[in-house]
Amino acid sequence: MVWHILRKDLKLLWRMVLGVALINLIHRAILSSVGPFGSGGVSPLVVLSGLLGTVSLLATGILIVIVVQQDPIPGLTQDWLVRPIRRRDLLLSKVVFVALLVQSPIFLIEVGQCLAAGFPIGPSLAAPLSRSVWVFLAMDLPVLAFATLTRSLAQAAGAAIAVVVGFALVTQATILYTSSSFNGIWVTDAAQVAWGLAGVAAVLAIQYYRRKTTSARWMYGGAALVWLFVQFLPWQPAFAIERRLSSQPAVADAVQIAFDPAFGRFHGPAGQPAPVSARASRATSDPYVWAPLRVSGVSEEQMLINDGAGGRLIGPGGTTIDLGRSGMPIPWDLRGPFHYLIFIPKDIYNRLKDQPVGLEIDYSLTLLHANPAQAIPAAGGDQWIEDVGRCATRTSAGGAQVELGCLTPGSPPCVTLSIESNGPGRGVAQGSGCASDYAPYFGRVNGDSISRFFREFPFAGSEFKDARVFVKAYHPEAHFTRKVVIPNFRLSDWRPE
Repeated sequence: MVWHILRKDLKLLWRMVLGVALINLIHRAILSSVGPFGSGGVSPLVVLSGLLGTVSLLATGILIVIVVQQDPIPGLTQDWLVRPIRRRDLLLSKVVFVALLVQSPIFLIEVGQCLAAGFPIGPSLAAPLSRSVWVFLAMDLPVLAFATLTRSLAQAAGAAIAVVVGFALVTQATILYTSSSFNGIWVTDAAQVAWGLAGVAAVLAIQYYRRKTTSARWMYGGAALVWLFVQFLPWQPAFAIERRLSSQPAVADAVQIAFDPAFGRFHGPAGQPAPVSARASRATSDPYVWAPLRVSGVSEEQMLINDGAGGRLIGPGGTTIDLGRSGMPIPWDLRGPFHYLIFIPKDIYNRLKDQPVGLEIDYSLTLLHANPAQAIPAAGGDQWIEDVGRCATRTSAGGAQVELGCLTPGSPPCVTLSIESNGPGRGVAQGSGCASDYAPYFGRVNGDSISRFFREFPFAGSEFKDARVFVKAYHPEAHFTRKVVIPNFRLSDWRPE
């Protein structure tokens, strides 16, 4: 019976299935036409692809709602009730329709997109498959469950608008917290999807097996509310899960961070604006200090990334003053000595600035190891770089810069970049930076299965013939924590000069 219902829905909706697939095809075609240098600026094609991305998501959601409402759950006059049809068969037919006729065309389009970009067959299959599974679990099934709660497309549209407005209000109300908390972590996203799937399963069971629409609506609303607040899961347990999944945790044993007063006070570059802290959605005039620290145990082939850090002061009498996420390292790749920025509430600073206090900093860190560097000509290069993607190079219109653009299947890599030449021209080594998303899968709802990054290299001279860009990719080996304890820390001694 599942296939009979599936064929019936396809016969009624085949034009819409083709239309949604065509929208997704056009969207991916435009993204592909931008090429590896498209992320280097804003162009009409980039703007159009962004608009089509929104349209494709909306069209996909509408198709899912309409296929569910071919056999609506609310009401008493539906044909599937009169015949009758087993509830399990009806539910499975809708899930199979979404998997085969909504998500599978997107998967096939993105496989073709990756192959057209010059990716090997393995990555061309792996990234679209991972993304398609993620979208199916994170978006398609929740939309399917939502569709069972409504009688018509108009009713679904009205409910969707209410949900979007509510989501926007909650997001605005919590944006200060999320912007001042630790960096996002994939464990939190995975927990949201897992909770969402539990809510979807409950709603579908109530609707298809009990047809209790009012109860199901309350269930969906409550699950959605909890889903919003799952993003506020404490950092420590989420990072602890990531630590347990480290591929080689022992390699981090040698890494240490310690107070290094010999490094001296922080001297900011001339003309650099002072850092600003925000509290209660407003900029503050809180004083700040730069604690001199030193990292040891990181080799030349390793990179140490600060995923998050929180500090606290130990005042007279042992009182603890939580500073929250109080600063950032300089530079982002922790190596050797560096200064750590700490904002102190003005009243606390004025009261304790000349007294010896304790300072404790808890670091959540990731140690990455480099793959062998791979070279690409600085001008006219176009090649596949293992663990990075398809990269191309060119010179800027004025001839003063080398531009590198890369297309990566799946998540963007963590890389360092440098340029070398045997001629008079000299380049400047640059780092791309690394996001703290070390997920063992690739999943995102927006965009496609290809990540893009673009870099420019200042290049003094005109000898591009022998110049090469060296790309070094890094992979995470260990996630771990370190605690820095500094007794007798006098705040006024470490104000910037």
